[in-house]
Amino acid sequence: MERRARIPSPDIDIATATTHLWVDIDRETLVESRVAPSRETIDASRELLEGVPSALMLEAFVAGPLERLGAHDEALEARDRAIAFLPSWEPWQCAVVLVATSRSLLALGRTQEAADVARTALAHAPMDPHAMAALAMALGDGDERASLWAALRDGGFPDVPAPSERERTVAPARLALGEVARTSDEELVRLLVLREVDAGLVFKRANDVRLAQALLRHGEIGFARNAAAVDEGDSGLATPVDGWLGLGARASTVWLTKHQLCAELEATDEGKRAMQLARAKERNRYSNHSHIGCRNEFLATASTEDIVTLLFNPARAAVLEALARAPSHPLVARFIALRAELLPLFPPGSPNQIGIGTSGPLLHGAPVSYPHVEIAWWDDDRFPPCLELVSSKKAKCKGCKVAFEVGEIALRLGKIDHDANPAWQRWHLECARTKKAVLADLRQAAQRDRRELPGLATIRTALA
Repeated sequence: MERRARIPSPDIDIATATTHLWVDIDRETLVESRVAPSRETIDASRELLEGVPSALMLEAFVAGPLERLGAHDEALEARDRAIAFLPSWEPWQCAVVLVATSRSLLALGRTQEAADVARTALAHAPMDPHAMAALAMALGDGDERASLWAALRDGGFPDVPAPSERERTVAPARLALGEVARTSDEELVRLLVLREVDAGLVFKRANDVRLAQALLRHGEIGFARNAAAVDEGDSGLATPVDGWLGLGARASTVWLTKHQLCAELEATDEGKRAMQLARAKERNRYSNHSHIGCRNEFLATASTEDIVTLLFNPARAAVLEALARAPSHPLVARFIALRAELLPLFPPGSPNQIGIGTSGPLLHGAPVSYPHVEIAWWDDDRFPPCLELVSSKKAKCKGCKVAFEVGEIALRLGKIDHDANPAWQRWHLECARTKKAVLADLRQAAQRDRRELPGLATIRTALA
C-alpha cells in the first residue's frame, strides 16, 4: 500500500488557522453532524465545507462523525485533506488532527503509518498524552511501548491498559528535546498572535500548554517551563466555540498535561535555572514571566530584550506591556504587523482587545454567534485513583482526619472543581478498605500502579 508523508505546513497563515472562528457559514447545520452523525448530516457538512481551508472544522464536522459511524477509510481521507491546512507552528491543532489521523490508520491496520503520524504529532506537540498513547498503541510489544505507557501511568493519565511485566521495570518515556520540531521567529510570532484571537480551546490552561509547547519548540526552554508552571488567573472559562467544535480535552487531562510538561522542563538545565530565577528575590525576566501582570520595579530598569520576552507571558497584560514599551523590536514589530492584518476579520472590541471573549470573536464589529451545545465541562471530571508517597506533614486522611507520616502510602482521589482546579482527597489505605464507597477506587489504584512501593504487593493480595 502506498505510503505518504503527513506533515503539517509552516506556510499556513493566521487567518487560515483561525477560519473556524470567522468564516461566514451555517454553523447550526454543521453542528448536527457532530451531535447526531448520519450520512445525511455528514454530507451536509461536506457540502458546506467544500473549499473551506479549516483543519479543525474538517475534523469536527466530517472526519470525527465518519469515524463514529465506522467509516474509517472516509475519515482518513477527510483527515488527509485537513492536514493540508494544518499549521505546523500550532501545537494544539497539530495534536488534534494528527492523533486522529493515527487513530484512523490504526483502525485500518496500517500500524507503521499510524506510528509515523503519532511521532509527527509528538514532534509538534511535545509530551501530548494523546499522541503518546497513539504511538504506544501503534507499536509492537517492546521497551518503547512500555516506556510510553509507564510515563502516562506515572503522570496519572486515564485510559491506560493494565501494566505489563516489562512496564514494571522500564524507565518511563521522557521529553526528547532532539526530536522536537523546531520553529522560526516568524512561526513563533504567528502563534503568539493566534492565541489572542483563538477562543477554540477548552479553557485558559489549555492555552498555557500550547504556549509552553511553542516556546519549547523555539528553544526558549526556561520560558516554556514558566508558561507551564503558571497557575494563576481565570483557568476555567469555557466559550461557545468549545461546545460547537467539541475538540477540547477533559479538564483533568489538560491539568495533568500542564504539570507533566512542567516537570519534564524542570529536569532540563535551562528549566532548572529558570525555576531558580523565578523564585529569586531580585526581580528578573524569569520571575516577571512567571506571574500574571507586570512587575514595575523590574520594568523600570529592564533591557529591551528583557521587555520583549513579555510577549511570551501567559498574561495578556504583560504582552500589552511589551507592545507598548518595545514597538520597534523586530519580534514586537512583526507581532503588531500580523495583528493588524487580522483586523478586517477581528475588529477591536476595545483599545486593548482584538475581540475575543465568552461571546466569541468579533466579525465586522459584532460577535460571531455559535450554536449552543450543552457540555458539562467539569461535572464528574475525575482523576484516576492513584497511590502516592506522602511528602507533606500537613496532609490528613479524609476518613479518620489523622495526619499522614511522610513517606506513607496514601490513596489519592481528585476531581475538577468549577474553577477548573483539582480538589484532592487522601485516604489511609486501611481507612479506604473499610469505606465501601472508596474500596473500588483503592482496588483500581493498586491495579494501575506499576511501581513496587513498600508493602504494595501485600495490599494487592489483600484486595484480590
